[in-house]
Order: sequence, then structure tokens, then C-alpha cells
Amino acid sequence: MTQDILDLDANLKVAEGGERLVFIHPSDPSKLIKVIKHKNDRAPSKSLIKNGIKRLFPRARIRSIIKQYDEYNRLWLRPNYDPDFHLPISHLYGFVKTNYGLGGISERITGPDGENGRTLRYLAETGALSDKHLEQLNELIQRILSYGVCVSDVNPSNFVYGYRHIEGTSRQVGPEWVLVDGFGDRYAIPLRTWSKTARYKGAIKSLERKRNPTGLIWDSRACKYLRS
Repeated sequence: MTQDILDLDANLKVAEGGERLVFIHPSDPSKLIKVIKHKNDRAPSKSLIKNGIKRLFPRARIRSIIKQYDEYNRLWLRPNYDPDFHLPISHLYGFVKTNYGLGGISERITGPDGENGRTLRYLAETGALSDKHLEQLNELIQRILSYGVCVSDVNPSNFVYGYRHIEGTSRQVGPEWVLVDGFGDRYAIPLRTWSKTARYKGAIKSLERKRNPTGLIWDSRACKYLRS
């Protein structure tokens, strides 16, 4: 194995999506490595239009990843420094070469015993979503809206509940909800990048049309989720 390539064990794989494989970092369990799949290993989209676009414009396959990093940097590099700023999305730490391909290093949200944090989908489907979970979920949503986060997909699998780890220390904070995916301006005309109003309205629309019902309904007046 070349010295500058990180060797990932298949046993550390914890998830697989259409575009990426997800591994626990072999030397830092507070982080994940999301490996970009080779184009031949990616399952085709159900949309013929999307498949055609990806064939004609290969860069479209990684557009969402580029936009996630753009959004992460935009949130941190805001004009006015705020010491109380609490990032509502997962931390991103750059890229690394692995034996599976190029991987993006990101924050891993963990449970009390170091296991993977639970998704909103899991807690809702197992009946484990408590009133405290719901209260904290709505707190996260208020931060997303107040910070003007560009949200593109509020799939319940993208909300993860657990502990966050403070870089360079053994300390952790939480438990809390974190949006781990589905952020960034993926649209052809980047209105949300330019306008906080567009980001706010876009986030509200995404929350209103949330797919994969979790037993929650969106209260548009209060801008929060309620039990159905």
C-alpha cells in the first residue's frame, strides 16, 4: 500500500448511498470518511434526465459534495464573528486518498457508548422519538433558519442525534441533533447562495414537503414540527 493512501477495512463501512461509501475513520472514531464511488459502481438514478446529465457532465456527480463544502465555508466565514455560533451541520475536514478512492473526512455523531448516532428515521420508525428529541429537533431547525443555512434535502436520515466531539480534545458535547447531509446550494441558478431570504424560503419549503413521513407534521405558523 502506498504510504500516502489510507487503508480502509471493509468492516469499518457503516453505510452506503448512491454516490458514496461511508467508513469510520480507522485512527479517529470521532470522524467518518465518505468515499466517492467510481462511476461504474454507482447505481443509476430513477430519473432518465439525471442519468443523462451525469453522462454528459461528469462533474455533476460531485456537484453536491462541492456545494456542501461551499456552504460549510460560507457559514464559518460570515462577516460578523459570533462567539456563540453553534454549527447546525456536520464539520467537514477535507479529503484523503484511500484504497477505495477519494474520501471526504467529516464529523461522526456518536451514541453514549461510541456507536453511530441515531437518525430521525430510526427513532421515528422504532417509536423511540421522545418529546425531548422533538424539542431538540425544533431547536436545531430554529438555528438552521436563523443562520440562513442553505438546505436542499431534509430527508429524516440526514438528521442524526448524538454527541459531538471537540477537535483535539477528549471532550464531547450533546446529545443534540445535527444535519449531516442535504445542505448546500445544488440548484442550477444559485439564488440561495446570493440571498438569505431565498435560503430561508427554500428551507421552509424543504421542511414543509419532507418526504418519508415520520409521524411529524410541519406547523407553518410556529415553524416547528408537531406530532401528527
